[in-house]
Amino acid sequence: MRSSCGPSNTDPTAVNPINVSTSDGGDTSSSSKDGAPDGSTQTTPLPDASVVGDGDDKCAKATAIPLGTPRSELHADTTKAVHDIDAPCSTGGGPDVFYQFTVSKKVVVYVDTFGASWDTELVLLSSDCKPMTAATMDGDSLCSDDACNTSQSRIVALLQPGNYRIGVGGKGGAVGASTVHFEVVLAPSGKETALPQGMSEQSGTTSGDSGNVQDETCLAAGPEDGFWWTSCPSDTGGMLTASTCGGATWETLLSTEIPRASTYVCASGTCNLQSAISAMVPPGAGLHQLLIDGQAATARGPYVMQVTRP
Repeated sequence: MRSSCGPSNTDPTAVNPINVSTSDGGDTSSSSKDGAPDGSTQTTPLPDASVVGDGDDKCAKATAIPLGTPRSELHADTTKAVHDIDAPCSTGGGPDVFYQFTVSKKVVVYVDTFGASWDTELVLLSSDCKPMTAATMDGDSLCSDDACNTSQSRIVALLQPGNYRIGVGGKGGAVGASTVHFEVVLAPSGKETALPQGMSEQSGTTSGDSGNVQDETCLAAGPEDGFWWTSCPSDTGGMLTASTCGGATWETLLSTEIPRASTYVCASGTCNLQSAISAMVPPGAGLHQLLIDGQAATARGPYVMQVTRP
């Protein structure tokens, strides 16, 4: 295992947003600076959601979302807004408000309006306020109306470094005020795969000289593959389990990124060089990601992983 002096970069998206610190490198985890001991599971408390004020009714002047925490609550109110952008899934051209964020690394972003009392729409836009239409990963959603059999909306996308905008509007010109839930996790350096519900066997090969997720709790330095899914408001949650025991010949590390969970969980060396992890998935709607990583920068290769998710 490698050693670490802790992160010195204060850019929130330059480190794992599940364990983000905007200080000068202080350790926010419950583990030591030597990382997770072999055969252990480490947990780190996650920060509360940040709160962001009203969105601007002009996309060009969109309200900024700070990325110092893995989740934010956006207070959107379209009752006094005007129409600015025609979204691909829009049916009414009603009032809309906008938020923006900037990322310096590849991320998965999730946004929903679940809990709103009016018929909402969400759209993801580029920095020049043009609706994004090209697929970012299998299963993504860039413009949304009526998600999870509700009248609310949900978008999720794999994004490269850059500036992006989110538009919040109403179907058929509907207006209202609501809390918009924004979540972000660092994406893997390798493939990002939608993880099916229930039991499954996932396989692949991690490759490359370094990873995109520099996990300071377990000190994961190798390249990663990721497995993601979203849940609906009615989902009851449950236990996520994953294991590479007997499924790899190199030192694997498993970790979870669940922004609305109470803790970040990672595990290494559970079964010799391989790992097994269990993490509680809370009920309700949100984004989830399971990562397979290497303990050292040179730890990479083929793997077979057994997974069960709620």
